[in-house]
Amino acid sequence: MACELLEGRGVQLGREVYKEVEFTMDDVYVECHRYITPLRGNRQLQAFERYLRSLLESGEPTYFEGTTLVCPPLMFSVMLYVEHALGDFLHGKLLLKHFVFRPYVAQFASWLSLPVDCSEYLMGGMAEMEMPARLQDATWEEVLLDLVPSWIEKGTRLPEFQFAKPQVITKEEIEKVPGWNEQGTKLLPKKLSYVVGVLALCVQPMSLARLMESFDYKNRKTFRENYINPLKQLKFIEATIPDKPSAPDNKYVITEQGMAFLMGR
Repeated sequence: MACELLEGRGVQLGREVYKEVEFTMDDVYVECHRYITPLRGNRQLQAFERYLRSLLESGEPTYFEGTTLVCPPLMFSVMLYVEHALGDFLHGKLLLKHFVFRPYVAQFASWLSLPVDCSEYLMGGMAEMEMPARLQDATWEEVLLDLVPSWIEKGTRLPEFQFAKPQVITKEEIEKVPGWNEQGTKLLPKKLSYVVGVLALCVQPMSLARLMESFDYKNRKTFRENYINPLKQLKFIEATIPDKPSAPDNKYVITEQGMAFLMGR
């Protein structure tokens, strides 16, 4: 009867296996549960659902006034909200441990052929950079095998860098290249290795002069045209003083979009 009244008012109702009905009215989202889902999924989720059932079965049921709808115990509502908030975790899709780039910083700097002092600089910026959960406890080689195909496929498709054509490389192809895990230029086009290097260095704000020095790049105009301007257009980096691009103390810092590219997301 309640559903008929709601539908009569034009409320869109949705039904799922474990929900009697769900709807949104006056910006409020409502779920009506008839029963808890059959036990399924991993052991962690099954244990959680057994706990939800025990909450429903404890004590005498109370009803919403004038209806036969059971009013669930407060703890049940709280825990159901937790299940929604941590659904991926309970299904084993989310790891709460925090993985960072720290173990790979020195090898990364060397792989990009950056000066030794850049390794120390990168440690200050990249060390606490969050790694994708898929790279939990990965070796340096596994990190490269994950990130390099993403850089090449996505990077060579960016029109701002005018690559001749998009490129794709597989993990099997990478492993056939001698020294692939020691020198980035063995795998990445030179322009793309500069792009990755600039993004990495800009995890902390860095001046144009310092960026050029890191790559032993002499021509300020072409460095700006070939790397800084395209990365700004892509919103991969931004100036710390955007309204004064020529300010001597202006620096460049990576954006969320740039970080997503760098981390292969």
